[in-house]
Amino acid sequence: MSQYEEYSWVTIRKFLFVTCLVLITIYLSIYISWRVYQYRAVRELVHAIESFNDQETLESLNKVKSRDATEQALSRLIELLESNSKAADSRAIRRAFSGIGSQAISRLLEKTDPSENLNTRLKAIFVLREMADSQLDAYEIQRIVHSLLQALNDENREIRFSAAQVILMFGASESDEILPIFVEVLLKDPDPENRWNAALRIGILGELGAQVDTVLADLQQALNDPVAIVRIHAAHAIYKIGIPDQVMIDAFIEMLFDENLSCRREAATLLGQLEGRAKSAVPALLESLNMLKDVKQEMARRSLVDALGDIGHASPDVVQALVDTLNNKRFGYSREHAAFSLGKLGPKAVSAVPDLVKVRDELKINSKLYSETNMEMEFENRLGLVAAIALKQIDPKKFNRALDGSNTKAQ
Repeated sequence: MSQYEEYSWVTIRKFLFVTCLVLITIYLSIYISWRVYQYRAVRELVHAIESFNDQETLESLNKVKSRDATEQALSRLIELLESNSKAADSRAIRRAFSGIGSQAISRLLEKTDPSENLNTRLKAIFVLREMADSQLDAYEIQRIVHSLLQALNDENREIRFSAAQVILMFGASESDEILPIFVEVLLKDPDPENRWNAALRIGILGELGAQVDTVLADLQQALNDPVAIVRIHAAHAIYKIGIPDQVMIDAFIEMLFDENLSCRREAATLLGQLEGRAKSAVPALLESLNMLKDVKQEMARRSLVDALGDIGHASPDVVQALVDTLNNKRFGYSREHAAFSLGKLGPKAVSAVPDLVKVRDELKINSKLYSETNMEMEFENRLGLVAAIALKQIDPKKFNRALDGSNTKAQ
């Protein structure tokens, strides 16, 4: 090789080396700049979460996604979740996880493992529950449900309950498999809050069409729970799952004599919703109503009166009980509800007409001002309004004579 050729080769090698160094420097500069760019986006997201600023959290999350920094962001979010800071319980951090979506599921499910800290596990499950509103596909939902099935047998009560809530929110299609475990774990839990939540969720599953007949015996047993709110939710669950009428009615009849007035009120309301199907409950409703003499029992009395009107059985005893309530000036709004129920009974409650006319006349209602359009505006008293409406439903002729200025006294 000549001296000239050797010089040329050395020059080329130097040029290539310098070029490589320049390209590497440019690449590293771009890479470092991009990483800094990602780091800043993640830092802004964490700052927004720690500031409890939902709007900034969403804006920062969009930056994280646009800069392909979701993995780095997830690592920082998990660190926040594991900390004891208030930010770990904030709505902002839940929004951030939900915004990342499916990528966050695997990391969160890892944190539900029994080997993790209890506080971290609970927070991870809570975030998964919040993701129920996210647009997750069937596979992702299945992953969450099946991963949390194991948690239903966890030794910690809070873990069991939280996992069950998430499963029910995501896994209506899995309910036939989940429900027996769910009932055994929560409906019989020592914590009354877990028991009433279990009854509530069973009712929701019933509305969704789940086969919940297998837990009927457990729900009936829950009607005797020492805590009133558990009994109430168990009654609602029985109603929602649509068990045979007579079984349902018998359960509600027993509840009409509960020591807790709220339970009586709910039982009456549910019987009223059954309408004519609950005709066999009328004697019990009348007996329960007759027991409520105290003016402080107004809300329970009101529900019983409403139920009698909704069921629509216009026996003489029913009409008389409603008339007695209407005429008892010690009572409050239940008088109005009694008039309303009498109207629902229609012409069959004709024996109540004199009392309805009397109430209307005692309140000095101007008969000439009755009309379909201004009735509510013209009446001085709501009770008089409802009594007049009931009169129209029971005896339209007498009502029309009142419109004409005829004698309104009872015949």
